Amino acid sequence: ALGNSWKRFKLDTPFEVTKSTVLKFSFDVPHQAEAHTLCLLNGNNAIDGRDDCFATSGLEVKSSSNGWKKMDLWTTDGGSNEYEIWVGSYFTGPVTYIGFGQE
Repeated sequence: ALGNSWKRFKLDTPFEVTKSTVLKFSFDVPHQAEAHTLCLLNGNNAIDGRDDCFATSGLEVKSSSNGWKKMDLWTTDGGSNEYEIWVGSYFTGPVTYIGFGQE
């Protein structure tokens, strides 16, 4: 598929991010795009001033921006990594959606 794709899914059980919240996941990149992101959202907008989106890969991601935080562990084309993100060091508050972005 070509083009940008941003999807969010409402969680059956929302949760609260605290200072000690950690997110662990595996991430594979068969074909690297401009940006690959994962977001823990409270509403409709990923760019709401809350640092709740994390970039794990991408040809066009050079640094953190208003839209996401670039992770130090970077997954390149054809690669995979295990992530452990201390989410509570970036933001605290409710999460009602999980979002994924690929540009």
